[in-house]
Amino acid sequence: MTSVCVGPRMSHYVVELFDISAQELDSEIYVSSLMSSIIGQLQLNAVETITHKFEIGVTCMAILSESHATIHTWPEYGYLYLELLSCNGLSVTMFEQAISTLFPSASKHYFDVTSLQANKEQVVRTGYPKPPVHKSKASP
Repeated sequence: MTSVCVGPRMSHYVVELFDISAQELDSEIYVSSLMSSIIGQLQLNAVETITHKFEIGVTCMAILSESHATIHTWPEYGYLYLELLSCNGLSVTMFEQAISTLFPSASKHYFDVTSLQANKEQVVRTGYPKPPVHKSKASP
């Protein structure tokens, strides 16, 4: 009898968004509230959240019972980078819907989801098709 060691199953989500208000992206309150909204919409559980305001831009990190999430902003470019690692079986559709709801007018520049299945021998990565890339409204 062969025993198989199966490790954690995780999903890694990355989205880059453009055309977001510089004033919002430079607000610690806005970015912290945004993180809370993402966590709530995705029915995740925050253990601790920390937000740091830089001279220009904000970073917010949440330790989740399901793993972690980060938001980084560059207000001068109207740009937001969001990354989420989750081990709770969060569906791609649920993640995409949450992003579309929270950022209805933003240009989605890049979206990537990777499903990871780790075991003793290897980590199996399965990528999902990406939606079409949209150019920023500010692009020529």
